[in-house]
Amino acid sequence: MNDKNKKISDGTMLEQRLPELTKEQIAWAENPKQQSWATETLSLGTGYCWLMPDHGLSMQVYDNKTFRLLTVVDHDYCIMMVSYVKATLESVGITLDTSQVVMRIYAPSEESHKDSNESVMVTNIEVI
Repeated sequence: MNDKNKKISDGTMLEQRLPELTKEQIAWAENPKQQSWATETLSLGTGYCWLMPDHGLSMQVYDNKTFRLLTVVDHDYCIMMVSYVKATLESVGITLDTSQVVMRIYAPSEESHKDSNESVMVTNIEVI
């Protein structure tokens, strides 16, 4: 494994990249609807996992006080979403563990390619 890949998968690196939320963003993250989401999800129990594909995240309930961030897409929007989730969790006394996060490389979806004006060259390999 080269140094670049090692750094990308390091949860400490993610923590350093998390943007600081504004007062308005913190207020949104701490509103009762978001807090309810956090406590209800925690009540699903240890080991419960879920995907948040619109936000580029996957998470797990680790124990009765901790959510674990499993994966995050390496894109500014997705990393901002981690800041929002962390603020929500902290507002109800839950910790977000990012120590074992896997950073996924950002790859635009097929749908976004259909909407773009980029041309894509595809070559087929003939298998005999």
